[in-house]
Amino acid sequence: MKNLLFIFSITAMLVFTAFKSQAQQTWDWEKYEISLDLPNDFRVVKNTTDEFEAEGEGMEIYMYIFENNISLGEMKEATIEAAIEMDLEEWDAVQDINTRGFKGKYIAGYLNGDAILLCGLINPDNITNFFVVITFHDDDEVAEEDAFEILESIR
Repeated sequence: MKNLLFIFSITAMLVFTAFKSQAQQTWDWEKYEISLDLPNDFRVVKNTTDEFEAEGEGMEIYMYIFENNISLGEMKEATIEAAIEMDLEEWDAVQDINTRGFKGKYIAGYLNGDAILLCGLINPDNITNFFVVITFHDDDEVAEEDAFEILESIR
């Protein structure tokens, strides 16, 4: 019985993983050789030297270049300053992030009824420093999960 349960669990996990990987597409911010995985319903609306923007059902992502040659501490401070300048409300989380070589800080909050995930990232190996803003409906738990998955997929 334990073997049957184990086999079922492994099979379910593999099916879920295969489904999740098929439900994603990889996009590149060509100028900076930055890639990220977005749900299949997303379309890129801007991919320029300074900005990358994509939209999906009930969700948007916007990335833009920040200053070059700044320290990790300066980027973390800049992220907090950006949240203040945006008038981000009800900060649920202010956390450090270290994902696939990028380091920084993210802030989860709200603005005009939408949930906002604001993240300032630096690549310690070069001078690429940028902000990521992901906006989605507050009551959409799937979108919230997708937002964190997008953030963690940046490479």
